[in-house]
Amino acid sequence: MSLLLGTTGDVGNSDATEEFERGSGRIAAVVAYFPPTDLQRFVEFHKKSNPDILTQFPVLDLETEQLREFSPINFISSDDAPTLIIHGDQDPGVPILEGESMHQGLLKAGVESKFVTIPGAGHGFEGKDADLALTEAMSWFEEHLAEK
Repeated sequence: MSLLLGTTGDVGNSDATEEFERGSGRIAAVVAYFPPTDLQRFVEFHKKSNPDILTQFPVLDLETEQLREFSPINFISSDDAPTLIIHGDQDPGVPILEGESMHQGLLKAGVESKFVTIPGAGHGFEGKDADLALTEAMSWFEEHLAEK
């Protein structure tokens, strides 16, 4: 969700009557933990290893066009928010390719992006892995959100 917001924020509506609608809706910085980024690829991956995936997660039972519409990787542009992606290299739920491809796409578009791999971590960080992810996230936000 954070990646979708970071890639699709608007610049506001100068004709709006409400002040909050005139301001920018752009996100200033994004941190995403083990994100699915191409939902079509993500669903196809899981269908191969778990044919019941759509029964278990009905939210993923979407038409191909809807999967594309909700995939952050399809909205990358040069004005996206600086993005930190953190992923375990042993994640069985969301392949590391999801985060890596988003990171590469952001860099290609000229967006500041950092990719942190947590060796041995699966889906959901615990213990020292959670501490490392939180430290990275806090540093990212301090760097990009702190008043200068």
